Amino acid sequence: MKPATIFVLIALISMNMNIASQSNSKTKPGACPKVPTQSIATCDERCSGDDEVCPGKMKCCSNGSGHSCRPPVF
Repeated sequence: MKPATIFVLIALISMNMNIASQSNSKTKPGACPKVPTQSIATCDERCSGDDEVCPGKMKCCSNGSGHSCRPPVF
């Protein structure tokens, strides 16, 4: 096989695993707050799902360039 074919196969398998793991996560009520268009944020990925590390009612939300635990809006 060509290296490009192997790369595409690995990418598809990893995307499928990521989708499967996200479908098992529990979503907390509420929505993530909107990110201002001119906001500056760190590229840290501090969470990847509501039930992972976000305490209490906080949700894992985009901060513009990464994800962090934020209070939900209703």
